[in-house]
Order: sequence, then C-alpha cells, then structure tokens
Amino acid sequence: MKPVMSADIVIIGGGVMGTATAYELTKAGLDVILCEMRNLGSGASGRCGGMICHCYGRENNLDRVGERLKLTRYNTEMLKKTQEELDIDYHVRITGLLDVWINEEEAEEGKRLFELEQSQGFVDPNQDIKILDRKETLEVMPTLNPDLVYGSRFRQEDGNLSPYQLCQSLGWGAQKKGAKILTHTKVDKIVIEDNKVCGVETDKGYIACKWVLNAANGWAANFGGETEVITPIREIACVTEPIGPVPPMPFEMQYGGQFAYGGTQTATGNITIGGPAHPREKRVGFYNETIWMDEVRRLGNYMTGIFPKLKDVKMIRSWVGTMGFVPDAQPMIGKSSITEGLLIAAGFVAGISLEFAVARIIKELITLGAVEWDIDMSLYDPGRFRNNKDWAAFKWPYPRDIGISGDYSWAYKQGKADEFKIPYDLTAKR
Repeated sequence: MKPVMSADIVIIGGGVMGTATAYELTKAGLDVILCEMRNLGSGASGRCGGMICHCYGRENNLDRVGERLKLTRYNTEMLKKTQEELDIDYHVRITGLLDVWINEEEAEEGKRLFELEQSQGFVDPNQDIKILDRKETLEVMPTLNPDLVYGSRFRQEDGNLSPYQLCQSLGWGAQKKGAKILTHTKVDKIVIEDNKVCGVETDKGYIACKWVLNAANGWAANFGGETEVITPIREIACVTEPIGPVPPMPFEMQYGGQFAYGGTQTATGNITIGGPAHPREKRVGFYNETIWMDEVRRLGNYMTGIFPKLKDVKMIRSWVGTMGFVPDAQPMIGKSSITEGLLIAAGFVAGISLEFAVARIIKELITLGAVEWDIDMSLYDPGRFRNNKDWAAFKWPYPRDIGISGDYSWAYKQGKADEFKIPYDLTAKR
C-alpha cells in the first residue's frame, strides 16, 4: 500500500488529548500528523462545561485520589504556562468549584469522604477544600436556590476555561511548530502487521507511521482491541446569553433525580449548564447528536430551579457531546498490551483536567521508552481488562457524581437499559 503521507506518529482525534499531545510531541522534535474527522474540538472537548476538576467530589476510591491529584495539579500549572507560551487566552480561571449537597444524607456522606481524604493527606482543609454549611454556601454563590441547598464542599483549586478555544489554540500551536493538522479526515482503520503498527487508513489515503495514538475518546472503541470496553455516553449542555458578572462558579449537584453540572460563569459572561442525555431508543445509539425538545426543557428546568434569580436569562445554544466511560471509571493511558506501537489515551470523563499530564506520559513513552514520572501507571493500563472478556461483570465502584449516566449507559451497551431507567420530572418545582 503506497502511503500518501508519513510521520513518526499519527494521532487520531482532535480534542484536548489529541491537540495537547500533538503540541508537546512536536515541541520534542517528532514528526506529527493529527487526523480529526470533523473540526478541532468538535467532539466532547468542545461540547462540555470546561470545568477544571482536580478530584471528584464523591470519590470513594481513595487509593486513586493521590494519583489523580499528581496529574491534575501538574495539568493546571501547564494550562497556565502554555496559555502564556502560546500568547492566546483560553480563559483559565481558578474560581473554585462547589459540590452542592441537597439533603442531610448527601452532606454526611460528603463530610465522611472529606475526613478520609484529609486523613490520607490528600487535602489540606486550609488550602484545598472546605466544608461549607448552608449559609456559607449561599454567601459564596448567592444565585443558588436556597430551598435546594443543605451544604457543600468547596474545592478552591478548581475552575474553568474555554474548551473549544483550548483545542483551537493547541492545534494552532502544534501546526506552527510543524505538525500537520488534517481536519475532515476520518481514520477508518489502524493498519497492523505482525502485531505491530505500520500506519492508518483514512478517507484521504494511507498514512505510514511508527506510532499511532488512539485519542478518540467516545469513538475509541471503534478501533477495537482494549478500547472495546469503552462505552460512549451522550451528555447535553446549553449556554446562555452573556450577562454581567454574577457569583456562580463551576458546580456539581443532584437535581430532580439527575446529575447536573455547570461551567458557570465563563470569562465571556455566558453561563453553561448540563447533564446526562440518555439514548432515546436502541436504534439511535450514543453517537446521535440530535437534541430533543424535552432535553432542552430539562436544561431550562435546571437553570430556573437551581438558579431562580437567573430565570429570565435566555438560552442561546444547546449541544450534545459524546464522552467515553470505562467500567472502573479510570481512563486508559499508555501502550497497548496487544499491539506494538499503539498508544491509547481515551475513556475520559473530566479530560479538561488531564490533557497536559497525558501528553507528558505519551511523550515519555515515545522518547524515553518508559514513564519516568512518579505515577502508578497500573491504574491506567489499557490492558487491565484483557484477561476478563465478560465486561458486564465490571461495576462502577460507587454511584458518584457521574454515576447516574455511567451506570445507565453501561447497562444500555449490555442490553439491560430497562433495568436502569431513571425518570426525571421536567416540571418539578424544587
């Protein structure tokens, strides 16, 4: 097969993982080609709240919190550094983030987790995380509905940014340093001979390479191998018209039996709010980006119910994005256990907090032959499910903040969605 192009590495996917890795690898002197089937940031990366989240608010897997913080804290510093390096403002703002508790049960569970994290040395209550009562929560974020708030967990390290602008900026930076960014170029197949990568087939022709990085996240499973376990998830969000500065910051909470989140308020004055968007019928699937009116109504209900003081603000745009969930809620990062030359960076739920950390790992694997960073890579090993083909046996470790959409979608993939139906009341006044 005659190649139309060649490179050291082909990166599949133009989201934050793909563009950040392209930028870092090109800086390291590698010949990089990035293939994106649409535009940069057109998938989940550009269709999210842009939340910088250092550690999950309702995470019971404490053995993993310390490892996650190594990655996310490094990542935030790199977000700031690279913004200056590129001289492009993608609106990094460290405003803090609220995990809002709506009842006593949630508050007790949140306090228990906080105490466990504190005892393990993962959080400093004077610097990182604070527990706020109802009054203190409303002082921090007075636009919240006081009838909903019981208390909260305030994470001071967190914040938000403009994810679409981040993807575009990193793509531009990589291209400026010599990377080839091929948008509207769909990779149909990773070409493998004798269990070794030799290139990719695209709708524009064959590209020869030594390495391939599967950074397609929700679409990663389409390339087979270890990524078959990744489940695509529909998430829906909307953005309001720009308004004057108001105190809301990024938040997570349960509302009406569903998980709601927001990247509120962005530097441009817009407010983002979103939540899970379950598949409508089995024939529709998870890659359908159609938005149904009841989903938009639900987001409007979130806005007026959670922020009643903002009820007259206009929603100007809604969108659906496809994320990728892994059964143990840990992304796949690293070398394939099956194919030489294949690298994987997929299965991210909060990828905005990890792209530069992932780029560093991939760069070390290629240039040094191993990860020399002090990271427990076994947590992210793409081959960790290889010895058990009964993917349905794996369960989410705990129904955390993202557990509702994850459990439902995993059941859907196994043909058991009816067992996990979660009704929501579109008109409820909470």
